[in-house]
Amino acid sequence: MSDQKSAKPEASSTLTEMAPEPALDAVKAEDAVSVSINQIEDDRPIVPMTWRLGSVLLICLISFGASWSARLTSSLKSTIKKELDINNTQFALLEASEEFLVTLLMMASGILTDRIGGAGAMLYGNLIMTAGALVIAGAATCRSFPLMIFGKVTAALGDIATQIAYYRVFAGWFAPGGGFVFFVFTKIAHKRFRPPPDPATGEALVEKNKKFDLNKIIQLPWVFWAIMLFSMVQTSCSNIYSQNATELAEHRFGVDAVAAGWYASLSQYAGFFLSPLIGAVIDTYGHRGIRTSMWHQDVFGTAYAAKVTMNNATNIIIRIITGVIQDADDGSYDRVTIVYVFLATASTVISLAMLLGTFWAPDLRILQFSRKQRILRGDLINERKAKSQGPTGHKARMISKVCFVALFVYVLGSWAAWIWGAATGHN
Repeated sequence: MSDQKSAKPEASSTLTEMAPEPALDAVKAEDAVSVSINQIEDDRPIVPMTWRLGSVLLICLISFGASWSARLTSSLKSTIKKELDINNTQFALLEASEEFLVTLLMMASGILTDRIGGAGAMLYGNLIMTAGALVIAGAATCRSFPLMIFGKVTAALGDIATQIAYYRVFAGWFAPGGGFVFFVFTKIAHKRFRPPPDPATGEALVEKNKKFDLNKIIQLPWVFWAIMLFSMVQTSCSNIYSQNATELAEHRFGVDAVAAGWYASLSQYAGFFLSPLIGAVIDTYGHRGIRTSMWHQDVFGTAYAAKVTMNNATNIIIRIITGVIQDADDGSYDRVTIVYVFLATASTVISLAMLLGTFWAPDLRILQFSRKQRILRGDLINERKAKSQGPTGHKARMISKVCFVALFVYVLGSWAAWIWGAATGHN
């Protein structure tokens, strides 16, 4: 009798452990139905690797001119200040004018990119960016500071579209782990092939989404916002330093602008060689950040737009602060360097905190999964996704909403800083 009584609790506990949660069943059923429907209605083969590599090549060619144009004014900081007769604060406003418009329209661009797809957004964006580059060239010829601001703003309109489009295309063509040329390329590819599924969760990866789901946008996982916090300090430190690297080399080594440009470019050479290697390692082992932290891939464009918006808002504030500090210090970089060190230290502390958090937080631990681990533990990912959408995920959803409100207020603060400086000349 005692054995039978003891067997009953064991059996009941086993049933309790093995019984699936209703929310998890719903998610799995939804994924299974969507996959089966896609397979029935779409008999095209999945995009082969040769076509994916072709998309990478085309995107790299498209972004070359945009990267050149974006870095041109930063590398000519001392020359532009001299020719236009402006100080460091005004130059910071010039650089921040592009970022001001990015924060103003980037979220809308992310939603639009999710709707029309990355290829179309790249086509329109590059056309607008070309027009802005022509205006900047004209402003440099006639030495007009207001006209150059207008050119930067025009170029920003194109940059807004292309920034999100690049990452949106990669998210739709690759599982986690020449605009017109690419536009035609994707049109042909979509006719011949169907999008690949996520091998871990079974979610179909798409380049564009015809449905707009506000709940998916405002309820992004808290892990995504942790990555956003790291990006806020790390990206701003890198961008602001790159902006001032040429002039900093002039002051530090006592050379002219041409030699300083060569010195400043040395800091980019390591990235030129390491970036492809790091990217290959990330894709091989599967340690992607933003894409892995998200439960729904179809709002990736909007989520990445939130990241770019926050980074540009931070850049506006930090650019103006460092410009004012440098003017107050008679053009010296002694005090500005302190800002760089603070931002670099903050990014290190945040990254260490996230790494230590993987020992306690399952959602952070998912970021550490390799590609093979992600495929093998797809059930865990779907389980965490189901819990985040169920009653137990109320707190996480509230955190996401609070973060969105905080981001909105933060962006408004950056707008106020730029508008006040542009209108009054005082910061």
